[in-house]
Amino acid sequence: MTIIDIIPKVFITKFEETNMKRRQVLRFAGGWGIGLTAGCSSDDREEYATMQEFSFVNPHSTPVSVESRIERTDTNEVVHTVTRELTVDPDWIILDCVWPDAPLTVMARPEDGEWKSFDTKDKDGCVSVIAEVREQRASFFVHNAECPIDDPSCHTD
Repeated sequence: MTIIDIIPKVFITKFEETNMKRRQVLRFAGGWGIGLTAGCSSDDREEYATMQEFSFVNPHSTPVSVESRIERTDTNEVVHTVTRELTVDPDWIILDCVWPDAPLTVMARPEDGEWKSFDTKDKDGCVSVIAEVREQRASFFVHNAECPIDDPSCHTD
């Protein structure tokens, strides 16, 4: 199959009517072919946000124990788990950056509570994630962070 075979009939008709020269047809067909394949040469990188920072906050005056789990979304591999005690407001804990630059599912819950999760594939760019942990539940706040990575040694592979 030649490039002429895939050019729509409208353009073939135009070629026949105007008696275009061979070079003109090849330029036109080449440009059209490049346009067809424009999205096909991507690097196949799955879209996701790079997590720059993950922290916990206890907004109340009652201490609470929090469990956290970070998994790779693409492989379901657990890359980090931690249990921490959050004392009274304003106790703020920033976890060391021990996760890969990959699509992640970040989960948190108060001890024996229900897991809540956030997927970095739902965002783009770079994000900082804050898990607000209360006695019975956890919730996530996500905001854009500076890209590129603040500290290249942050992400493990």
